[in-house]
Amino acid sequence: LAEETYKIFPYKIRKPAFKIFNKELFAKYLGKDSELPPHLKTTPAFRLHILNQECVVFCKEIINNFVKNKSLEEREGFVKAITLHELYHIKLTKEINNKEEALVAEDEANISLAEDFPELAQILSDLSQNI
Repeated sequence: LAEETYKIFPYKIRKPAFKIFNKELFAKYLGKDSELPPHLKTTPAFRLHILNQECVVFCKEIINNFVKNKSLEEREGFVKAITLHELYHIKLTKEINNKEEALVAEDEANISLAEDFPELAQILSDLSQNI
């Protein structure tokens, strides 16, 4: 689904690798040991730059927490939305040095998603509020 979503991304960026990590590996790459801190327990995906390659990394367990008891359409919409959100982070690449800069980057990715894909932005917003 991430591969298909990349094809509808309206901007030219180098195609990232798409990876699915378990929660322990996901936490490790976020710079944590094996336990996610509370504010990252609801982060279903992140952008990772490693070895001159952009990657979008997903955490299956966290995604499942968002979409449990949802229709197939809602589940697919959520995965498309988080994929696009991370693709916007790649497009809008900035160095982030602190929490405030991270929040600005999140807002920019959310605004871009809402401008280009309002229906998917709404799915992301609705499901995010329920966690």
